[in-house]
Amino acid sequence: MGRILIIGHSNALADALRRETALHGPEIETCEGPVEALHRLQSHAVDVVVTDPETSVREDLALCALLRERRPRG
Repeated sequence: MGRILIIGHSNALADALRRETALHGPEIETCEGPVEALHRLQSHAVDVVVTDPETSVREDLALCALLRERRPRG
């Protein structure tokens, strides 16, 4: 499995995914917000992005558009 980036202030989801043995050890990263997520994606690709449940759908869609533009290929 690849790399998962979780955006938000809580590490509960990241901790739960790390304990889930059926996932076969993906790299799980966390960041505080969308700006940090954009910076991380400029340096390396991720396979899955989980947005913060406290942000609006509009904010999440705008972030997804930026992530698609800026993510490294490969």
